[in-house]
Amino acid sequence: AFTGFKKILDEAENDCLLYRLGTMYYNGKGVEKDTEKERAYISPLQKVEPLVLKMAFLPWSGCFDRGW
Repeated sequence: AFTGFKKILDEAENDCLLYRLGTMYYNGKGVEKDTEKERAYISPLQKVEPLVLKMAFLPWSGCFDRGW
């Protein structure tokens, strides 16, 4: 899953995918756990949209509507 998400993200930046990949690194899901890489994906979101960190994967956020 990580490779597919990363490929999509490389084609077009997406806040939901930045958050998703960051949490995958944080939890070690599909990749080796790495909190520095996690921060690299999550940090840009804090500058642009702090609320994304709280809502990115809640059903009403829109991420589920896109199948991510």
